[in-house]
Amino acid sequence: MCRLLGVMCNNPDRLGCFLYSKRDVYRPDTESLFDGYGMGYYNDFRALIFKKPLNKIRLDRSCFDIARDVKSETLIVHIRIAETGHFKIENTHPFRFRNFIFAHIGSIYNFFNIDTKLYFKLPDFLMRNIQGETDSELFFHLILSELYRSGELDNLEIKGDALVNSVIRAIKIVEDISGNQDSKRSSFTSILSNGEYMIGVAYKEPLYLGSFTSIQDCALCAKKTKGTDTDIIAEQHKNFRAVSLVGGTVEGLMDNEKPLPDRSITLITRDLKIKTVEI
Repeated sequence: MCRLLGVMCNNPDRLGCFLYSKRDVYRPDTESLFDGYGMGYYNDFRALIFKKPLNKIRLDRSCFDIARDVKSETLIVHIRIAETGHFKIENTHPFRFRNFIFAHIGSIYNFFNIDTKLYFKLPDFLMRNIQGETDSELFFHLILSELYRSGELDNLEIKGDALVNSVIRAIKIVEDISGNQDSKRSSFTSILSNGEYMIGVAYKEPLYLGSFTSIQDCALCAKKTKGTDTDIIAEQHKNFRAVSLVGGTVEGLMDNEKPLPDRSITLITRDLKIKTVEI
């Protein structure tokens, strides 16, 4: 059951083809009940998000169905099972702050006993920015807070390592406040992007990393009339490159989609280079 997806690719026009080729894998369990879905992506380097809250209903939609019209080099899709916070748009993922997009699966253990302490770790302007009641949104703002404290939040040329280090420090804050035993029960599995980088956190809930070097036999484009455009599209399929992050207990993954080590962070660059470090 795919509940979290991140994709970075080299051709936004063929993102839909890639999602279509994975539509039977990158999808939620049709028998489960969900509380919303959403997506975030970039258009002309500007972060855009779409959210749809639900009230415990089955969702027969793949990630392709959710994002089929998106043309972007970076995409995040989230399918929500509410563990903290009611079903409403403010609690639906992904969350956005300026050019940062964030989505999270799992939960911070014992959250409602420590949320106030976590909240007061934030600077005032980030406190005021929180709109919902979820642990996910607060965790996102702890990451933003660490970027702010290190002087990187306003840095338009921020490096990937600065993002990684801020995520690690945010996790450490939650661990210190929740205590050693409780922190081991928390999931921080999440995806963060600023358009230049994508960060995948594997922590308790599984997260898979995939690398793709072409699109084979695109059934979506096979329906098009043959002609000059068909040859161009075929060449684009051949040259397509993508890296994916898939969160949840997912069946049907390919051999090139491997589980990331627990308690690790993976950094993906716009040129699709990958680096994984332990937390």
